[in-house]
Amino acid sequence: MTKFQPINDTLVFSTHICEYHPIEKDLLYNEDCKSSFDEFHRKKSMLYMMVKMARIKFIPDSFSISSDFVINGTVMVGERREKVAFNVAKYLFARSGVTDKFESWEEWAAKVMSLWKFEASPSLTPSQAYRQYSGIDLKLSTEELLYIDCKLLQSIKQGNMESRNIMSPIQLAHVFDWEVLSPLEVIYVGKSKNGVLKRTRTHDKWGAITTDLSADEVVVVYFMDIESKSVAKREFGSLITYEEFKEKAIDRESEALITEAAFIKHFFDEKGYNEKIVDQDFESVSKVKEKLIARGYTSVVAELCLEGVFGKLGTQKVGYHSKHSFIHSLAEV
Repeated sequence: MTKFQPINDTLVFSTHICEYHPIEKDLLYNEDCKSSFDEFHRKKSMLYMMVKMARIKFIPDSFSISSDFVINGTVMVGERREKVAFNVAKYLFARSGVTDKFESWEEWAAKVMSLWKFEASPSLTPSQAYRQYSGIDLKLSTEELLYIDCKLLQSIKQGNMESRNIMSPIQLAHVFDWEVLSPLEVIYVGKSKNGVLKRTRTHDKWGAITTDLSADEVVVVYFMDIESKSVAKREFGSLITYEEFKEKAIDRESEALITEAAFIKHFFDEKGYNEKIVDQDFESVSKVKEKLIARGYTSVVAELCLEGVFGKLGTQKVGYHSKHSFIHSLAEV
């Protein structure tokens, strides 16, 4: 979070996005991908954005396994062909739940592969064995999902040969920073006190949004978690200090509502899929009045600074940047 020193303010509420996961809209309903969702998507995230971009499509038969657990292939982004790569062992290790028990992903992969007994090839290294005995399942793979006959995953699944590692292009682009994305346009900002996954699966805007998309466009949902702090100006004679603290009266739901309102005001100046708050005074938003103005807050800072290739986004109003800030002085209403 940017250190904000409110020279002319006495009490500032500051909020920022501390974690985010981008997920394609269609995968919210895909049964094969339901294991990709965890507590972050179901409960922890309370804020979300819908972001429009050019669809990334796999060319399944272009993908092959090379050395060191790396898979190479080609994707289509609009009319562009882009070469891409990802390390399947790194990906699975990060989600294994045992990262604290191994020095590296290489050590973990060697351990997992050692559970196989390839009698015909006993001298193969772990990565060589993976390359020889794993492969892309072309019968199941599509433009939207890559299915990998993956000996790492099958070992984790106690030798279940039917298990497949299912990868989406957005997922891989996010984890491995594929520099292939088109401009990322924010089209909607929302919040949910009961978890973003449940809210977005039944969202009443999907009909209109889907109708407006071209065949080469896709909407990505950004699941986001919030952190906030308060900053108070203290004067002791000629000495001025700034004290950071957590305002107990501002609960998680209020944080989400205030941050949602800030981002809506930042990104949009005309009603679109967001109809509320856009043309409303920020001070008249209920939680801003109840939680901030009523407690003497003099300004709000809401920051969006996301790491990785999905961090550079925006709208025509504000442009497309890696960092967005909404800084607003509060007036009493």
